[in-house]
Amino acid sequence: MPVIEFQNLTKVYHLAGFLKTRQAPGIDSFSLEINEGEIFGLLGLNGSGKTTSLRLLLGLIRPTGGRVLVLGSDSARDPAVRSRLGYLPETVSFPGTLTPREILRFFARIDARASQRKDELEARITETLRIVGLSAAGERRTAGFSKGMIQRLGIAQAIFHQPKILVLDEPASGLDPLGIVEMRELFLKLNQELKITILFSSHSIGEVEKVSHRVAIIAGSRLQKILTKAEWQNGQSLEKLFLDAVRPIQSAGAHV
Repeated sequence: MPVIEFQNLTKVYHLAGFLKTRQAPGIDSFSLEINEGEIFGLLGLNGSGKTTSLRLLLGLIRPTGGRVLVLGSDSARDPAVRSRLGYLPETVSFPGTLTPREILRFFARIDARASQRKDELEARITETLRIVGLSAAGERRTAGFSKGMIQRLGIAQAIFHQPKILVLDEPASGLDPLGIVEMRELFLKLNQELKITILFSSHSIGEVEKVSHRVAIIAGSRLQKILTKAEWQNGQSLEKLFLDAVRPIQSAGAHV
């Protein structure tokens, strides 16, 4: 059953120039269904349209054409549906003087669905920090946190309201090798234990192939190919499949 449906989605940016406005494609005629319980990767080079697709899904920008359905409804216009989404942008930061527990308390205050009973709230914060592996750092100021710990805290904030779908934009960006492995393990934990559907973007083939059930390859602002895990585990590597899909698009663009 699809929980996310991109239906012929198109976004054209209008960029102001010195004498006239220039049009730049963000994503073009993008159609894709993501099923409940999947870990789905959007794989593409920088500027291919991955982030644009996620921002359209979240209603942060408006489409030029087409639409996105989440749980059967228009996510950009339905607050009840948007409340079932968790989101981690590529760059996330928190006030360095606050602790993870204090930060989650703040987000609880702006969540209309969160219980305001102190004992229930603290139990939920404790459990969320446990899930993302920050139990021991719950009372530490975030000023001394590593990039990986900040990413974990960002995911804690994104899942605190218990969403059905988690959307992440380049979640392993800037992480060291250990941080990437730990992020991968966290993905699997969220998907398997909490049954959260995960949609994430990346330009790292190794990161995508180890956790995804399916992958969409985007190049030239268009969907080029959808692959299942069986396709890159039996015969050809995901790297080769990706290069075969992307290189002709890049070559054509270089000769325009």
